[in-house]
Amino acid sequence: MFKQERLGVNGVPFKIYKFRSMQTHAPSIAAREIDNDEYVTVIGRILRRTSLDELPQLINILKGEMSFVGPRPFILNEGEINNQRKKHGIDKLRPGLTGWAQVVARDTCDHDEKLKLDLYYLNNVSFFLDMKIVLYTFFSLNGK
Repeated sequence: MFKQERLGVNGVPFKIYKFRSMQTHAPSIAAREIDNDEYVTVIGRILRRTSLDELPQLINILKGEMSFVGPRPFILNEGEINNQRKKHGIDKLRPGLTGWAQVVARDTCDHDEKLKLDLYYLNNVSFFLDMKIVLYTFFSLNGK
């Protein structure tokens, strides 16, 4: 397990917990921006494919730093997307274990598309949307 600083509610940094899926010398940037084959471990591939690397974030939920559903927290050095989130008020939401952007596009979209999906969530937050996201998350994990 390891901890990494991420931005939480109102841009306040917190330590997110994850199972280590990358080698210790991997750069601290978004995983989609580096060659995963070079840094992801064999067990890490399984953890990522099944999203089990996210399981320790239940600790963050219990601590009140995250919720089950909300926009995923970004790494501190992802400046432009963090600035855009603040500009649009997305940073006011508690980050989530899963979110609209994750069930719609997983890790396949760029920052602009992720921002649009997070804005959709911000503008449509409801119990029913959260339940839809939880169901989509469950079925997307089972479909792998």
